[in-house]
Amino acid sequence: MKWKLNGNVTLKKIGIDFIPVFLGVLVAMMFGNIQENFREKRFVESSLGHIYENNLTNITNIEQNLERNKPLLDSLNKYRDSTELSVLDLLQMNDGYAINTKELTGWYMLKNSKQMSRVDYEIISLMTIIEISIDRYETFFLNRVTQLMDDNMYSTDPKVKRQLAGALSDYLNTTKELLKNIKKVNTKLKQELDI
Repeated sequence: MKWKLNGNVTLKKIGIDFIPVFLGVLVAMMFGNIQENFREKRFVESSLGHIYENNLTNITNIEQNLERNKPLLDSLNKYRDSTELSVLDLLQMNDGYAINTKELTGWYMLKNSKQMSRVDYEIISLMTIIEISIDRYETFFLNRVTQLMDDNMYSTDPKVKRQLAGALSDYLNTTKELLKNIKKVNTKLKQELDI
């Protein structure tokens, strides 16, 4: 039995005309999804590459700062009982102390995207630890060292020097732990990115 709609138009004719249009839409959607997946994959790879480069910069800066701050810590420990030398004298003997900011733009770019599910869990975990370490612990210890130095610049009190040595030691130890985690991430990223 044939269903006639408008004169000579049948359901069979509508079906035959509809199939190519339907298949065309499916193919277009499939290519659109493939293209979107490719763009998302490229974004993730680019972000991971930025994280790797940021971490190389961070590693260099941290290693230089650890090397530069160690003599100050040694001087504070060596002269901590001396009432002859002030905190300022010890800073001047060691050309001050070094600080630097850490670069996390690649991580923030990836973290704020919707592509985190495409990233290895270990990389996400380590970068989260690094971010927390920088935001909370390193900043806390650095502020503590800076505050002690600012408040006691002209002090020769052995107690102040011990406090400062302890705070600087905590800061350097936190920074060493941060350095280990950054190196772990970059080792993992080298494998992931085939660098």
